Amino acid sequence: MGNTIQLMPVSSLLERQFFVPAYQRGYRWTSRQVTDLLEDIYSFAIKKNKADEEFYCLQPIVVKFDPVKKHYEIADGQQRLTTIRILLFYFLKKYLNGMTLKERYGKDLYKITYETRPGLEHFLDNIVSNEDNIEFFHVSKAYECVTGWFRQIIEWILEFIVRAQVDAVIHLAALFALLRIMKTWLKQSCRHGRISSCGES
Repeated sequence: MGNTIQLMPVSSLLERQFFVPAYQRGYRWTSRQVTDLLEDIYSFAIKKNKADEEFYCLQPIVVKFDPVKKHYEIADGQQRLTTIRILLFYFLKKYLNGMTLKERYGKDLYKITYETRPGLEHFLDNIVSNEDNIEFFHVSKAYECVTGWFRQIIEWILEFIVRAQVDAVIHLAALFALLRIMKTWLKQSCRHGRISSCGES
């Protein structure tokens, strides 16, 4: 079958297996790139007069399905896919109160395996500060960026509330909207958070 371009919600990626071949570079998104993604989603969350069916769309992810190994080999988009995985890990750790994704939503997160980076697959399930392994280091820095961004925006909103400024209500609502977007990514009926992906099947 030839190449196809398909618009998919993040929820449809749950429990899928993705494979990063040896020729792909490691995860190297900087704090600036992670922050840009978060602020893009946040800007969508506070956008006024959104249409009912309007959604936030990421850049394409190019994959090729291997019917023998039952996984999707990533040709392009590893950095975005990994960052979304880190973001969802933060959401689960922060807001599910010890429940697993399987317990809460009936599905597990998608998996990313690596041909030449042993241990990274499991590290994505338990991200901690790490400066001994270059691959773990960049993932942990991205996670620190995610946690720091949420902490900073919450502190900023609380400061506005203390000053009794009306804008705080708007941005607090936007923060909840952003969290709802992340939550709907984990549901099959997701409408607001989708990934564009094109693959060869």
